[in-house]
Amino acid sequence: MALLLKTMANKYAYAMREMNDKRTEHWFLIDSPIPTIFLLACYLLFVFEIGPNYMKNRKPFNIDKILIAFNAVQVVICLYTWIYLTPYIFVGDFTCQVIDYSPESTPIAEMAYVYYWTKILDLFDTVFFILRKKNNQVSFLHVYHHSIMVAYVWYGVKYVAGGQLIFIGVINSFVHVVMYMYYLLTAYDAEYKKSVWWKKHITQLQLVQFGAIAIWIFLPMLSYDCKFPKTISMVLFPQVLTITCLFADFYYKTYIKKRPVKITENKEKLDANQNIAENATPNKSKLLNVCNTNI
Repeated sequence: MALLLKTMANKYAYAMREMNDKRTEHWFLIDSPIPTIFLLACYLLFVFEIGPNYMKNRKPFNIDKILIAFNAVQVVICLYTWIYLTPYIFVGDFTCQVIDYSPESTPIAEMAYVYYWTKILDLFDTVFFILRKKNNQVSFLHVYHHSIMVAYVWYGVKYVAGGQLIFIGVINSFVHVVMYMYYLLTAYDAEYKKSVWWKKHITQLQLVQFGAIAIWIFLPMLSYDCKFPKTISMVLFPQVLTITCLFADFYYKTYIKKRPVKITENKEKLDANQNIAENATPNKSKLLNVCNTNI
């Protein structure tokens, strides 16, 4: 048992000190996975226990001003990340973009670090839902997606900040610009919530995003000579497919499956109202017959 623990400790030390990206090893929260694990544990504890229990007998908080500021900050950061990183996805062979660990590529690693912090900020979406008692929006998909993104991006900054993974930051930042712009508008004026079509297309955009990421991540596995770590592709590809399936299921249940039900319900209500009207209003021929009989 002692030998097993010693072996595990040596492997952990090797992974933390030898395999890591030297550009990012001393950055805050990146040196060890423990702070990120602790952060996610606190997030899950608040989401499933502390938050709901605290709000159980309280009215929803009015945090519109906080939401406006938060969403505006997210739009600015994601827009900057998207604009900054976009040119780098066209450098070299897009089917196999290797990671440059040289000091000259530190700006790319720094942007990956900024992207990591945007994923941490995303966790506040759930916190705001709970404080506003929008518990129906705290779904498994929502919590799983937010949690797993923090974990995966930490790993990316720690070991593989750059290369083929830049594309993920680019397309995801663009989608978040659109998404947080919508959140900003709805926080500023609730009338924008009536724009259901916009919400629907944001989900469609997310599905396109995951499809593009899956293709991009799969490409290095097609080339034997590609120096991008294939193990990264092999780990990320199933995860992207899982997220895609979850979002597709959400899209189907929200925008496709419910639509016929609503149409049927409306038709039934219309038929019911028509029957009531017909029964309440005497038929013209019946009135004539009654009149003739009386005469």
